[in-house]
Amino acid sequence: MTSRDGSGAWRAGVSLDDALVRRLTGSQVPELGVWSLRLLAEGWDNAVWSARRS
Repeated sequence: MTSRDGSGAWRAGVSLDDALVRRLTGSQVPELGVWSLRLLAEGWDNAVWSARRS
């Protein structure tokens, strides 16, 4: 796979962080409320977050 810059190294198009995950889940599933988030694992095309109600 070739990256956008042509180097051949894969680079993520979007970086997930606590703030982005909180915004996305808050806008898509607002009934779940405020959560405590923790990144459990990430791969080259996915990320697994643990979410808990505060």
